[in-house]
Amino acid sequence: MLTLQKGSTIFVLALLSVVLKPLARLSKALQSGSKDIIHAMAYAHAVIGVFGDLTDTAAELGIGSGSVGTLGEEMKKQAREQSVQVEIDATADAVRSSKKYISVTVSEMERRFSDNIGKVASMQDVLRDKPETANFSDISRIFYLSEDDLKCEWRILRRMDGDLSSTDGLLALACAPKKAVLFPAFARLAQNVLLLHAEQNPQF
Repeated sequence: MLTLQKGSTIFVLALLSVVLKPLARLSKALQSGSKDIIHAMAYAHAVIGVFGDLTDTAAELGIGSGSVGTLGEEMKKQAREQSVQVEIDATADAVRSSKKYISVTVSEMERRFSDNIGKVASMQDVLRDKPETANFSDISRIFYLSEDDLKCEWRILRRMDGDLSSTDGLLALACAPKKAVLFPAFARLAQNVLLLHAEQNPQF
């Protein structure tokens, strides 16, 4: 109970709340029913921008006037209203730990939403708009696919009906045995686009 009533504990709880809420919103957005992950990069970078506001200088609880500080003060106020005595302890360690926690969180997000992943995500524009010519050089490099094979398959694939960029379209391309035989390069590409935000691919 004494540990839970320390100022550093309130600081950590406030920090977790401020960090996890935008991450939860990002996760929900990426799993929405829109069947469209084209805007995932913009969502992710917006969340990373939020974390830039969490670099306040140390104050009474090791937090400044930003979102963490505001929430921390509100939590202290609620504690006082419930007659809970909060012991203001040294929070230097908590501040250092929080900066490392935020730094690791941002680094991991930047890794998961790297430039290569953005290039893969941009392929959904190509699959949706079906231009006569498309640049597959980045995709062939990322997934070790033959650019010539991609271009050859694309001449036929782009003439097929339906939205190839939708989840249903990608699933059909990735899982249908007949399409896998006709379009082996694009079948592999579709599999990776579908898994884009589910797991971190070491190739990225």
